[in-house]
Amino acid sequence: TCRRDEEGGGFRGTDEAQLTWLRAGLDAGVFAVDVEAAAPDAVWSGLSGVDPARLVASSHAFESGQDGGEALAARWARLADRPAETLKLAVQVDDVVALGRLRRLAVPAGREAVRVGMGLAGQIGRACPRALGSRWTYVTAPDARCTAPGQLGYEILARFNDADPGLLVLLGGPQVAHSPGPRVYTALARERGLPFVYLAAPTADVQRAVRELAAFGLAGASVTMPHKEQLGDVAPPRGFAARVGAVNTLVRHGDGWRGENTD
Repeated sequence: TCRRDEEGGGFRGTDEAQLTWLRAGLDAGVFAVDVEAAAPDAVWSGLSGVDPARLVASSHAFESGQDGGEALAARWARLADRPAETLKLAVQVDDVVALGRLRRLAVPAGREAVRVGMGLAGQIGRACPRALGSRWTYVTAPDARCTAPGQLGYEILARFNDADPGLLVLLGGPQVAHSPGPRVYTALARERGLPFVYLAAPTADVQRAVRELAAFGLAGASVTMPHKEQLGDVAPPRGFAARVGAVNTLVRHGDGWRGENTD
């Protein structure tokens, strides 16, 4: 790709230069080239005749507020108008609930999708690309810096091969960004050979978040403020949790959940 500044890249050349680089990549045998849907028509016209299977139409929104239904639908429709087999949409996600909206975008017949949630709340989609309906995901190369907000390291995901990992999350407000838990427990699972990742899940609507994350293979959750008293309808509290009216742990119980409190 030769991504321009406005979509998170550093390319500042002319349309002709962009097209020259993209065609050079195709001539060199790359799997596909990634072209912004917003690129000038002249760039797309210059790629006419290229097998659509080797074209990715992309759209990137790094600002907050673009993960709502109408904004997502508008970006998705613009992607579908381009002659690429793969449609890639990367948006800043501030609440894990938005991953459900991203997952439900309908893929036109004969096309493929790559959906990326950027930011902390988007990491669940990066770790579970198949559940998000993505053809692939993006990771940080070993010993390299992130190239987009929320990118996970290659060493975290490489061990899962053809399956999404079991998902464990920390449900809470924005403060979950400061928890050491995801770093500690994901590493611990790797050391012990357990097929889990543990990720932060910031949300303002914890009950809806639990329902949405079920599609991502949610296997269990820790719960922190301000949501400990809001899970009674989703996870009936037991024992001590019932006595104090607060849940800090969700445990699988048949097809649903039970609420525990280990404080």
